[in-house]
Amino acid sequence: MNSKMMAVLCKASPLLAGVVLWPLLAAAESSQVQSLGMVQSATASATSAATNISSLSPAPGGAPAIKSSIDGLEGLTPAQRRVYKRAASAFSSFCHDWERLLHERELNNLNHLTWRKEGGLEKATYTGYGKVESCECKPSKEGLPIGKIRYSERIYAIAGKTIDEARHAVPKLTQETNTLEIFSWDKDRWFY
Repeated sequence: MNSKMMAVLCKASPLLAGVVLWPLLAAAESSQVQSLGMVQSATASATSAATNISSLSPAPGGAPAIKSSIDGLEGLTPAQRRVYKRAASAFSSFCHDWERLLHERELNNLNHLTWRKEGGLEKATYTGYGKVESCECKPSKEGLPIGKIRYSERIYAIAGKTIDEARHAVPKLTQETNTLEIFSWDKDRWFY
């Protein structure tokens, strides 16, 4: 792969470029690559492209943006890079599972409301969750993969003359908190 093709790949998809760069970087470390300049150029392009991704908003279609950081990998050993590569590739599905778990938790909260009579109305509050806004995998300073997932936690209030009427009322958002969850990678899996 020539350096122009690598630069285009790095700009188009830093995560994919990181996957493509792994064999090149490993080969460069073991002196199997003749043109180390191409690897350094490609690494610089990939790092630049990863740094230029400033928006962590959901991708088209509502799916969370998955970001894998290439910054900080140059200080890792080959074994740490292999571990990071496995962790980064597994984080996308972990992120989708986490979003599913948040949705299930919200449904459980709705099924276990605590009702109170107030001012002639039946009232309850529950916790809901927004869509996952971003998922990011990066190496820690110690070289261990860490994952970050951002979403909003929302408190809703519902009210009605009867419990049935309240259950069918439009929930009123009373509080919203931006949440950042940090996960660790251990024994070939993400933990929460």
